[in-house]
Amino acid sequence: MMEYLTEEELNALIREVEMTEMTSAPPDLLDDILQKIDLAELAKPPRILRIEKRRKEFRRFCIQVASSVAAAIVLLFMLPAFSGGKEMTVPAKEQVLAASDVKSKEEVLERRDNRLMSRLGNSRYLDFLRSDESINDISSEDGVKNRIFNWRTNQ
Repeated sequence: MMEYLTEEELNALIREVEMTEMTSAPPDLLDDILQKIDLAELAKPPRILRIEKRRKEFRRFCIQVASSVAAAIVLLFMLPAFSGGKEMTVPAKEQVLAASDVKSKEEVLERRDNRLMSRLGNSRYLDFLRSDESINDISSEDGVKNRIFNWRTNQ
């Protein structure tokens, strides 16, 4: 444990320090400190140079963005010229419907019957058709599913 000086010892120490000459610092200490400060300031760029560097980077970024936008606009207008002179139009509804394969109701029902026959087998399918309701009386696909479900649960 550290012991503190008494009042008398402390006063004696103060008188002794005041009467004797104090030790002075080395003569080149101030020059060394100032030189180290100057080197540190030279090592990092001044604030003005950093701001200029940021401005240059921002200008470069703006030029890149502007050139990208200009290239996109040029491509937008040049692509129709590269299409070989063909007019690019959206076809009318009638043209699309005329080109598509439209099936009649009978074809759709026949396809549905064939799928049911392949799933149920010929004999079970014929039993299904002979039941109280005819499969053609059911108009929606949900109705067909309900009819099949009811038929399977009764079997």
